[in-house]
Amino acid sequence: MGKRRRRGRAQDASDRVRRLGQLSLWIFGALLILFGILYALVAVAVIIHGGGHHGVVHHRI
Repeated sequence: MGKRRRRGRAQDASDRVRRLGQLSLWIFGALLILFGILYALVAVAVIIHGGGHHGVVHHRI
């Protein structure tokens, strides 16, 4: 009876570790998507505000 209970505890611990691993992957994925969105927003803002030319005006000839 003792071995059976220990195996159940080990399985419970294994299940907890598996759930924590899945949760960490979901969190990592969400942070990666958030970073991508923020990067795109910053890129759009830089493009809209002159693309980093620092006030240089280009005249057409």
